Amino acid sequence: MCSNQLTLNALLQRVARSRPEGYLTIYGRRRQSRSKTYAKLHDDEQRFAAGIRAMGGRRGEFVGLAFSASIEFFIVFFGSLRAGLVVVPLPTGVLGRLRSPREQERTQSILKIVKPRWIFGPPEVGGNVSVDEIFASGSSHEPLAPLNPEDIAVVQFTSGSLSEPKGVVLTQANLGANVMAIAEAVNMGPADTVDHWLPLFHDMGIIGTLAGLCSGADVRLCSPGTFLADPFGWLCEFAKNRSTISPAPHFAYRMLTDSYDCGRASGLNLSTWRVAFNGSEPISFEDLERFQSVFGPHGFRPSSMVPVYGLAEATLAVTFPKYGTAPQSTSFMNGIRYVSVGTSITGQEVMLRTLPPDLSAEFPKSAGEICIRGASLMQGYLLSTDLIDPCRDALGWFATGDVGFSFEGRLHVCGRIKELIIIRGQHYFPRELEWAALQSARLKGVKIAECAALGVDDKGEAFISIFVEIRDSPPDLLERLQAVGGELTRDFGVVIRLIAVPTKSIPKTTSGKIRRLALPDLFRKQNNDQN
Repeated sequence: MCSNQLTLNALLQRVARSRPEGYLTIYGRRRQSRSKTYAKLHDDEQRFAAGIRAMGGRRGEFVGLAFSASIEFFIVFFGSLRAGLVVVPLPTGVLGRLRSPREQERTQSILKIVKPRWIFGPPEVGGNVSVDEIFASGSSHEPLAPLNPEDIAVVQFTSGSLSEPKGVVLTQANLGANVMAIAEAVNMGPADTVDHWLPLFHDMGIIGTLAGLCSGADVRLCSPGTFLADPFGWLCEFAKNRSTISPAPHFAYRMLTDSYDCGRASGLNLSTWRVAFNGSEPISFEDLERFQSVFGPHGFRPSSMVPVYGLAEATLAVTFPKYGTAPQSTSFMNGIRYVSVGTSITGQEVMLRTLPPDLSAEFPKSAGEICIRGASLMQGYLLSTDLIDPCRDALGWFATGDVGFSFEGRLHVCGRIKELIIIRGQHYFPRELEWAALQSARLKGVKIAECAALGVDDKGEAFISIFVEIRDSPPDLLERLQAVGGELTRDFGVVIRLIAVPTKSIPKTTSGKIRRLALPDLFRKQNNDQN
């Protein structure tokens, strides 16, 4: 079933012919919905491709897509690919428009690299042309050239956190191989309904949707705002529609558990939910147990929870557990239960590369850096409109920067070498948080020896703590730290708290580097001292 020789457009055409009545539906909080059959989507794709060529669209040109959940996204997506253009999904914000400075800066960073002539989407997110304009332009007299699986199709930008985002260059073959391997791994097909709320500029959102479309499953989408405003309401709608598959970051399953409402749960039936993909951030086995204890009585089976590992550089999916097995975990170090994310999907290979001595002490002895290669591995990072860095060694391996270990043949992920903090699917670089804190005018005159940022999940509350080693404390230190925390919370879009600690409190290696994996111990100590 998995093939790296099929383009996405060929896969859509195949589905449009074999299941023309299959449909894509966009729905919202008030249950308004729009649907389009796959046969009509394929027709619109052809019409759009002819129209954009008539307007002067050239093969290899970049097309920015700034739609939230919408039918138009997929018309432009498939139509642009059919015309030989390169699609670049752009951030749209939780509510479908850019609001925070961080979102706007990330978008501007992307646009500086790709410089798209065409941006489709609402004017408030930078759209400069509409689908209707393309349809009204007529058709080019030149026939559309056949597509090559090796054609560059999509540039998927990483989150970039607070540094410059990286453009992951993907070919038609990369995309085709990954979406079909995903479908193969969980037997996804026409009997399924893929239903989710992830943004389409996120790799899990767009590739998860494409896997559904290209397998012939029905697909239902809503905006992230719909889910975040009422997680349990989303779940009730999922169950009412008898949907079968949904991808989400780990925090979403915690939100669903926390939002459980006995009054609204009467009649809730989750027995049709057979695949709950869980990825994008560290997975807590305790959270999985709690989710099962709450929703098991409503028909959710343990084997339906599917912890996975992937990254944008691999198109999306790298490893899946064996279909139909309940989540498995291994206690390896300090009593931590590491959740298995399974084995390589079809077309992907995984290798654990020995860690350097100065880093290995931070992780289990048998751990190594996760390296990947295969049919879905990116062509490289886009450095400019015509320059790509392949970022792989002579044997084709790409070093992910993630650390993991293998137990009984299954991969377990420990963390990231680059020490990213991940909260609700968003990535934050500790050093940039620390630097921002030190630059605050409110700390002017305060003698600071060191500071270190830590992502915290305390009793279901996720936030960032920044430990600040103070050499001498001014009388108003507490007020200053609280004010800086408020500034950073506003700037970075995540709750940030500054905690004063004595000098030499922050653990370091013998070479003077902060031992970030030991920071949770410092957090617990501070909590105990305060209590």
